Amino acid sequence: MFFTQNRVSDEDRRALVELLNQEPADTTDLLTQTKYAHTGT
Repeated sequence: MFFTQNRVSDEDRRALVELLNQEPADTTDLLTQTKYAHTGT
């Protein structure tokens, strides 16, 4: 982990990073499913 000036523990920071990294993947998956359902292909 990079050094920061905040007081969030490394364990909490790792959990936050994992959660925030999952968000773009979920959004992309939803977009793909929506596009697939809309086109019917």
